[in-house]
Amino acid sequence: MQGLPGVGPKLAIQLLDHFGTVEKVITASEKELLQIRGLGKIKAKRIRQIVSQ
Repeated sequence: MQGLPGVGPKLAIQLLDHFGTVEKVITASEKELLQIRGLGKIKAKRIRQIVSQ
């Protein structure tokens, strides 16, 4: 998770707490990612771009 752009330890924990699994984080839409506090549009878009490749 921390290999994703802009995702440090704190945000990685928040993502896993919210989605439950790494797979669900990876398959989350940009809109779903934006529900995470501290994750803005730019980070959400970058994450989606990386995992979509």
